[in-house]
Amino acid sequence: MACRRCSRWYPETTPPLAEASVRALAIVGDATVVPKVVEQAKTHPAATMRAASVEALGTLGDKSALPVVVELATDSDPLVRESVAATLARLGSLVEHKELLLTLRKDQAPSVRKAVVQALISLQAPDALDQLVSLLEDDSEDLRKEAERLMVAQPRSARAAHQADRRARAEGRTRCC
Repeated sequence: MACRRCSRWYPETTPPLAEASVRALAIVGDATVVPKVVEQAKTHPAATMRAASVEALGTLGDKSALPVVVELATDSDPLVRESVAATLARLGSLVEHKELLLTLRKDQAPSVRKAVVQALISLQAPDALDQLVSLLEDDSEDLRKEAERLMVAQPRSARAAHQADRRARAEGRTRCC
Protein backbone atom coordinates (compact mmCIF):
# COMPACT_ATOMS: atom_id res chain seq x y z
CA MET A 1 0.00 0.00 0.00
CA ALA A 2 2.69 2.51 1.00
CA CYS A 3 4.70 1.53 -2.05
CA ARG A 4 1.76 2.28 -4.37
CA ARG A 5 1.30 5.66 -2.74
CA CYS A 6 4.98 6.51 -3.20
CA SER A 7 4.83 5.36 -6.80
CA ARG A 8 1.85 7.62 -7.37
CA TRP A 9 3.59 10.67 -5.86
CA TYR A 10 6.91 10.08 -7.49
CA PRO A 11 8.17 12.03 -9.52
CA GLU A 12 5.32 14.33 -10.48
CA THR A 13 5.16 16.19 -7.17
CA THR A 14 7.31 18.87 -5.59
CA PRO A 15 11.01 17.97 -5.42
CA PRO A 16 11.16 17.34 -1.63
CA LEU A 17 8.19 14.97 -1.79
CA ALA A 18 9.53 13.28 -4.91
CA GLU A 19 12.94 12.83 -3.25
CA ALA A 20 11.30 11.37 -0.14
CA SER A 21 9.22 9.08 -2.35
CA VAL A 22 12.20 7.71 -4.27
CA ARG A 23 14.07 7.11 -1.00
CA ALA A 24 11.03 5.35 0.47
CA LEU A 25 10.71 3.15 -2.59
CA ALA A 26 14.36 2.18 -2.24
CA ILE A 27 13.99 1.36 1.44
CA VAL A 28 10.94 -0.78 0.72
CA GLY A 29 13.12 -2.60 -1.83
CA ASP A 30 10.66 -2.53 -4.69
CA ALA A 31 12.88 -3.60 -7.60
CA THR A 32 10.09 -2.88 -10.11
CA VAL A 33 10.86 0.83 -9.77
CA VAL A 34 14.50 0.53 -10.90
CA PRO A 35 13.81 1.60 -14.53
CA LYS A 36 11.86 4.65 -13.33
CA VAL A 37 14.59 5.57 -10.82
CA VAL A 38 17.28 5.16 -13.49
CA GLU A 39 15.33 7.47 -15.81
CA GLN A 40 15.02 10.11 -13.07
CA ALA A 41 18.72 9.82 -12.24
CA LYS A 42 19.58 10.48 -15.87
CA THR A 43 17.05 13.14 -16.84
CA HIS A 44 15.46 14.95 -13.91
CA PRO A 45 16.19 18.70 -14.08
CA ALA A 46 16.72 19.03 -10.30
CA ALA A 47 20.16 17.93 -9.08
CA THR A 48 18.71 17.00 -5.71
CA MET A 49 16.34 14.56 -7.40
CA ARG A 50 19.12 13.10 -9.59
CA ALA A 51 21.26 12.64 -6.46
CA ALA A 52 18.39 11.06 -4.51
CA SER A 53 17.77 8.71 -7.44
CA VAL A 54 21.43 7.67 -7.57
CA GLU A 55 21.39 7.01 -3.82
CA ALA A 56 18.15 5.03 -4.20
CA LEU A 57 19.83 2.85 -6.83
CA GLY A 58 22.55 2.09 -4.29
CA THR A 59 19.97 1.26 -1.64
CA LEU A 60 18.05 -0.98 -4.04
CA GLY A 61 21.30 -2.84 -4.73
CA ASP A 62 20.54 -3.47 -8.40
CA LYS A 63 23.93 -3.80 -10.10
CA SER A 64 22.30 -3.44 -13.51
CA ALA A 65 22.14 0.28 -12.71
CA LEU A 66 25.95 0.58 -12.42
CA PRO A 67 26.50 1.84 -16.00
CA VAL A 68 24.12 4.75 -15.33
CA VAL A 69 25.78 5.49 -11.99
CA VAL A 70 29.20 5.53 -13.67
CA GLU A 71 27.86 7.79 -16.43
CA LEU A 72 26.63 10.26 -13.81
CA ALA A 73 30.16 10.66 -12.43
CA THR A 74 30.46 13.49 -14.95
CA ASP A 75 27.23 15.24 -13.91
CA SER A 76 27.61 19.01 -13.70
CA ASP A 77 26.37 19.12 -10.10
CA PRO A 78 28.68 18.06 -7.24
CA LEU A 79 25.73 16.71 -5.23
CA VAL A 80 25.16 14.10 -7.94
CA ARG A 81 28.88 13.26 -8.18
CA GLU A 82 29.00 12.88 -4.39
CA SER A 83 26.06 10.46 -4.58
CA VAL A 84 27.86 8.54 -7.33
CA ALA A 85 30.90 7.99 -5.10
CA ALA A 86 28.73 6.77 -2.23
CA THR A 87 26.71 4.50 -4.52
CA LEU A 88 29.84 2.98 -6.07
CA ALA A 89 30.83 1.90 -2.56
CA ARG A 90 27.49 0.09 -2.25
CA LEU A 91 27.15 -1.42 -5.72
CA GLY A 92 30.62 -1.64 -7.11
CA SER A 93 33.88 -3.24 -6.25
CA LEU A 94 37.27 -1.72 -5.74
CA VAL A 95 38.67 -3.56 -8.75
CA GLU A 96 35.92 -2.26 -11.03
CA HIS A 97 35.78 1.35 -9.92
CA LYS A 98 39.01 2.40 -8.21
CA GLU A 99 40.18 4.35 -11.26
CA LEU A 100 36.90 6.27 -11.44
CA LEU A 101 36.97 6.94 -7.70
CA LEU A 102 40.54 8.24 -7.91
CA THR A 103 39.48 10.52 -10.76
CA LEU A 104 36.61 11.82 -8.63
CA ARG A 105 39.11 12.24 -5.76
CA LYS A 106 40.50 15.20 -7.74
CA ASP A 107 37.06 16.86 -8.03
CA GLN A 108 36.86 20.57 -7.27
CA ALA A 109 34.03 20.06 -4.77
CA PRO A 110 35.22 19.12 -1.27
CA SER A 111 32.04 17.09 -0.66
CA VAL A 112 32.90 14.86 -3.63
CA ARG A 113 36.49 14.36 -2.45
CA LYS A 114 35.20 13.41 1.01
CA ALA A 115 32.65 10.96 -0.44
CA VAL A 116 35.38 9.31 -2.51
CA VAL A 117 37.63 8.75 0.50
CA GLN A 118 34.67 7.36 2.45
CA ALA A 119 33.93 5.04 -0.48
CA LEU A 120 37.56 3.87 -0.60
CA ILE A 121 37.43 3.17 3.14
CA SER A 122 34.16 1.30 2.73
CA LEU A 123 35.60 -0.77 -0.13
CA GLN A 124 38.69 -1.44 2.01
CA ALA A 125 41.11 -0.02 -0.52
CA PRO A 126 44.70 -0.66 0.55
CA ASP A 127 45.53 3.01 0.06
CA ALA A 128 42.35 4.37 1.70
CA LEU A 129 44.25 5.63 4.72
CA ASP A 130 46.78 7.35 2.45
CA GLN A 131 43.87 9.06 0.72
CA LEU A 132 42.43 10.03 4.08
CA VAL A 133 45.76 11.40 5.27
CA SER A 134 46.02 13.46 2.07
CA LEU A 135 42.73 15.15 3.01
CA LEU A 136 44.47 16.55 6.09
CA GLU A 137 46.26 18.90 3.68
CA ASP A 138 43.19 19.77 1.59
CA ASP A 139 42.39 23.38 0.70
CA SER A 140 39.00 23.10 2.40
CA GLU A 141 39.12 23.64 6.16
CA ASP A 142 35.84 21.78 6.58
CA LEU A 143 37.26 18.82 4.71
CA ARG A 144 40.44 18.85 6.82
CA LYS A 145 38.31 18.75 9.98
CA GLU A 146 36.21 15.92 8.57
CA ALA A 147 39.42 14.03 7.67
CA GLU A 148 40.58 14.39 11.27
CA ARG A 149 37.23 13.03 12.48
CA LEU A 150 37.46 10.09 10.07
CA MET A 151 41.04 9.35 11.15
CA VAL A 152 39.97 9.16 14.78
CA ALA A 153 37.08 6.89 13.77
CA GLN A 154 39.46 4.40 12.12
CA PRO A 155 40.34 1.40 14.26
CA ARG A 156 43.61 1.87 16.14
CA SER A 157 45.06 -1.24 14.47
CA ALA A 158 44.42 0.22 10.99
CA ARG A 159 46.13 3.49 11.94
CA ALA A 160 49.11 1.62 13.44
CA ALA A 161 49.46 -0.56 10.34
CA HIS A 162 49.27 2.52 8.12
CA GLN A 163 52.00 4.28 10.14
CA ALA A 164 54.21 1.18 10.00
CA ASP A 165 53.74 0.94 6.22
CA ARG A 166 54.66 4.59 5.76
CA ARG A 167 57.80 4.22 7.90
CA ALA A 168 58.82 1.11 5.98
CA ARG A 169 58.35 2.86 2.63
CA ALA A 170 60.33 5.88 3.84
CA GLU A 171 63.17 3.53 4.78
CA GLY A 172 63.00 1.82 1.39
CA ARG A 173 61.71 -1.50 2.60
CA THR A 174 58.37 -3.24 2.63
CA ARG A 175 56.67 -4.41 5.75
CA CYS A 176 56.05 -8.13 5.91
CA CYS A 177 52.78 -9.64 7.13
